[in-house]
This record gives sequence, structure tokens and C-alpha cells, in this order.
Amino acid sequence: MLKHRIRRSLAAVLGAALTMSPGLGVSNGSTFPIDTFDDATNINLSPIPTPPSLPFTTPSTPANLTQTAVDGVSPAVTLGGERYIAISGGGYTVPNARKQVAANSLTFFIPNVSNADPSFFTLLLDYGRTTPLTDGAGGINFGTLGGSVTVGVTTATSPQGVSANLKVTIESGDHAGGAIATGSFNQSVLGPGNFSFPFSHPGFASVDFSDVTQVTVLLEDLNIDGGSYVISGITREAVVPEPATLALSLLGLGVVALRRRQR
Repeated sequence: MLKHRIRRSLAAVLGAALTMSPGLGVSNGSTFPIDTFDDATNINLSPIPTPPSLPFTTPSTPANLTQTAVDGVSPAVTLGGERYIAISGGGYTVPNARKQVAANSLTFFIPNVSNADPSFFTLLLDYGRTTPLTDGAGGINFGTLGGSVTVGVTTATSPQGVSANLKVTIESGDHAGGAIATGSFNQSVLGPGNFSFPFSHPGFASVDFSDVTQVTVLLEDLNIDGGSYVISGITREAVVPEPATLALSLLGLGVVALRRRQR
């Protein structure tokens, strides 16, 4: 009699598992902002140009800016509620990073410089640089089943053709009791698009995505012909189990419970 009851109970749990979803595995979950640029801040940042008294080959002095809640940045807009920007390159003529209050994007403008000017232009966006990202007990959990960071580039132009690199670096464990690890990889930018950096890439193999403490995005322009890039947003996408996978987990718990009752 007990065996019959156990069989009926297992059948009911299995039926519920199979009706919750036609497939098994994982599916894309929610998208979370790393930076939407949708805040009441203005940005107008350039390196300090090389003085005319110095040779053309002397690079400009890099510049940086940190924005926090005091400046109008909030955790709803940027991961951790803080945005660090650094810009470098050029000599007498320099690049510019600009954002206006009404524009939910950041523009990186590259001037057309002479061949004598240094031709290395970089824009760096950092989240967790001065204060490591935390959920209160450690780093932020980006998920253990996979996911990605996506950088939206809505404009990428240059008179002689776009030639740039986009690099995402993720750090984990930068807190008391943590083990610091970093991972990164590059993608070529030959035009506009949404550039996805999946957590499964070998470049991120050492990162603990359940304990993320810093995210860095680096855009590197590789020519001297001038150009413009518009970053419309940086997001992360978490992967979650499909309903049937959760249901089968429930089934497993049910089997264990019923076996204990049988004993």
C-alpha cells in the first residue's frame, strides 16, 4: 500500500515537472544595467594638450573623472552607483568624451591629427574602481550558469574606415577574505553594433562570477584619421534555469523526501 502511494506521489510530481515547460536547460534571464548613461550629468573630458614648446611626438596628458551620487549618478543607472572615465591620446590635438543631460549615451570624438601626433586614443569606463562592487556581503553575483556583458555602439565612423578594439575586463574577489582574479578579452570594432562578451569565453576562465567586484570597458581607436563612437549603453545578461529544469529539481527533492518516509 505504501509503495502504491509513493508511486502515485512521484507520478504527480513528475507530471507537474513536465507540464511546466516543454524543454529543459537554461534560458536568457533578465538584463541588468551596468551603465545606461540615463542620468542628469554632463561630461566634457579631454586630455591636456601638448604645449607648443614641446615636440609634436610628445603625447598629451591623460585626464580622468569620477562621478558619484553627488554628481547625479545612481545605482539604477550605473553598477555600484559610480562611474570612472579616463581618456588619453593625441598631442597638440586631443580626443574628447562628451555626454549631455538629455543624451542617454556617451560620444568619443577622435580628431584628425597630423602624422607627427601620437595616434593612440583610448576611452576607459570603470565600475568599481575606487570602491569595489558589493552586495553588502561580498562582490555582486553575476550568476553561475553563464551570461554576458554587452556594449552597445550605435555610431562608429571614420573617414578612412573604422579600426578600433573593444575590451572588457572583469575582476572578482576584491574584498576581505576574497581571492582577487581578473579576466578579459578583445573584440575588433569595424562598425556599429552590440558587442557581446560571454562569460564562457576562455579569457574569463579565472573569474568568479558569483563574486564580481569590478567591470572595465576600454575602447581603443587605432587610426589618426579622425572619427566618432557613440556608446549607448552597457548591460549584463544573466542566464537562469528554464521552468522545467527547476521542476525537475523539485522532483529530485520529492524523491528524496518520499524515500525518507519509506524508511
